[in-house]
Amino acid sequence: MSAPTASSVETARMPGRRRDVLIALSLFAFLTYLYMLFFSGVSHNPDEWFYLAGAQDVVQGNLAGVSAHGWLFALLLTPFYLLSMTLPRVGMIQVTALLNVLLTALTASVLFLCLNELRYGVKSRLFTALAFALATIAWPHSHYLLREPVTALMLLISLWGAIRFWRRPRLGAFVVFALAFALVLLTKSVAIALLPFFSLLIIVPLLRRWSAIDPESGVAAHPRLAGLAQRALAWQEASGQRGLSGWLLPVLLLVGLLLFISLVAWRIPLPKDFIPTYQEYLRDRGVNLPNTLALWISPGWGILVYSPVLLISAVGLIPFARRYPAIAFATVGGSIAFTMAASPHPYWWGNWAFGPRQMVVLLPLLCLPMPAGLAWLRSRLGGWGTAIAAGLFVAGVAVQLIGLLAPLGDFVRQVYFPAGVTGPDVTWDLRLWPIAGLAGFTRPETLDLAWIAGRDAGQVTLKWPVVLVLAALTAATGAWLFYLLRRPAQRLSALLWAVTLALALLWFPLVVRSVQSAYLDPRFQPELGFQAAAETVRQEARPGDLLITDLWTEKLTGPAEAMLNYCQGHCPPRLDLTREALVDREEDWQRERLADLAGYNRVWLVLDRVMEGDPNSIIEQWLGQVGYLERCDWSGPQVRLCRYSLAAGDALQTDGAQAVFVDSIQLHSVEARLAGQQPARPGDTVQVSLGWQALAAPAANYAVSLQLLGPGGDLVASADRTPGNGFRPTTGWQVGEQI
Repeated sequence: MSAPTASSVETARMPGRRRDVLIALSLFAFLTYLYMLFFSGVSHNPDEWFYLAGAQDVVQGNLAGVSAHGWLFALLLTPFYLLSMTLPRVGMIQVTALLNVLLTALTASVLFLCLNELRYGVKSRLFTALAFALATIAWPHSHYLLREPVTALMLLISLWGAIRFWRRPRLGAFVVFALAFALVLLTKSVAIALLPFFSLLIIVPLLRRWSAIDPESGVAAHPRLAGLAQRALAWQEASGQRGLSGWLLPVLLLVGLLLFISLVAWRIPLPKDFIPTYQEYLRDRGVNLPNTLALWISPGWGILVYSPVLLISAVGLIPFARRYPAIAFATVGGSIAFTMAASPHPYWWGNWAFGPRQMVVLLPLLCLPMPAGLAWLRSRLGGWGTAIAAGLFVAGVAVQLIGLLAPLGDFVRQVYFPAGVTGPDVTWDLRLWPIAGLAGFTRPETLDLAWIAGRDAGQVTLKWPVVLVLAALTAATGAWLFYLLRRPAQRLSALLWAVTLALALLWFPLVVRSVQSAYLDPRFQPELGFQAAAETVRQEARPGDLLITDLWTEKLTGPAEAMLNYCQGHCPPRLDLTREALVDREEDWQRERLADLAGYNRVWLVLDRVMEGDPNSIIEQWLGQVGYLERCDWSGPQVRLCRYSLAAGDALQTDGAQAVFVDSIQLHSVEARLAGQQPARPGDTVQVSLGWQALAAPAANYAVSLQLLGPGGDLVASADRTPGNGFRPTTGWQVGEQI
């Protein structure tokens, strides 16, 4: 009997490939419905507003405002941002939060397909994809509006292209690798630490091609590379054999890590505009090995603690390395280098996300050895091995449910902040273990779910119509996935494709309808002032304006979320400032914030529950120093809206007269400027700076009344406020002090 030809083998594989695609589509649909069943639709992290601001800049054409490392995420957010501007009765944060739901489900499907390149069985591949999607912190992070999920997806696609190039060097595979990795660097620059390891899968096949023998001359194409290429070829051929010595992977890892550490120690310059932040930290601080170790195994931030199912990957690491040493070197070695590069960052643990946020990027790579781990457990332990794998999977799902349902932000503010606990404090202290703390903190009225009503009234109820529909579709897509898994690959029909596509596409209109029906704004009722403030900004804003939301208050993301929902994309570009963006994070924070104001003429400032003259209102005091306060009014009982003019106008002539008022308060200087063209027109701003001096200690608090009179003596405008824009009451003046 003759051996099958290459074309017949390829034809035989096609039904299996089609079934893989069907299973991947069904897996995507199943995960999106399940993710929506546990959807929260609220903001969790102040970093989310940075990326939303980038999407708003894209929509409004302010491309200069988009960060170099936020371009990809901003572009992906833009369609959701535009959609939220057109949907009635829906919050913008709810719609944009759908992005990572889709990206995480898509990553699981791509992981399922990528594992086919490694010749693993369909069941072990599906288990690995489900473990990634449900038993690792990828699930809780699918509800955050952060860039790590898209970075993980692009990194997996890049590795997929590299693996295909390793097997058969083709231009298409190289383009996939290069383009996907370029997108990775546009979202998370520290991922450049993976590039030397991934490049191995490209360089070795290229060496093989360069050493090819010309059939006419019998000479290698590149004789000088022939020896190196032949050795690399021998290693490549050996990489498919199970009997490869187990010491090769540790040696390669050691060499790669020593090379990476040497690059850092020698301070080899890297493109400053390409990876500015992490290169600076690496140059100034070097690799922090305790932090690197903590990101893997510490109880407070270890990925193996937050995602125990990855222990199966740890078990399968040696078998995986023996079967695919180059791929193991690229993934495991690159992952270790990535954590080392992230370790010197001040917020290496991820800044109050659930689990080590930095490690979300690596989760698909860390799942690659999982099928080998499953096979090892079953072959060595039999039924006990299967039980151990199932137990780790269930434990991982339980941990992720805590991260999904527990109000992480409330827990941090009510438990950690009052005790002065910071991120590094919980790393090795079991008494501060976040998983146990969150589990004990969770109550029915605090569950982080969009489908819960009655929180404020104290009578928590589920919105059963939405929950039942989502649960039914989750069960239906799960059953369909199980059906496709058991159906022979040769018995695929057009009907199966139609049903699978219908289940996947039905997600969008159903979710939009669900989000609309669930949207309530109980925390930001119109009477609080957010709606009135947003309406004022929308009506009076002009080009060159900037909207700053002060997030100093207890509910960090509340004011930003309210303004985002009420502005509906029609307010000026936003800048959301937290305490860490001011005095906590940077010693020279004022210089950093001045850079944020560059190019803007006016600033709108939204303050939530901040009284006039509050000494904690750092941003309000600072804006009064770098600009001119034009107005500051209460939009409601809780919200103040202030406006500042930043650009100094043309100087106006003043008489320079000095005057002494009650309690020996002397006005010693007057400076007036016109922000506009002369003669003044309606809407122009007269900027006035008054210099005061206490000749004696004032006995009472006085307010300054400044009036602008027209040619006929009629009152045109006035301002009455405490000196120093409310922050320097006269009773605090010292004798001789100039204000």
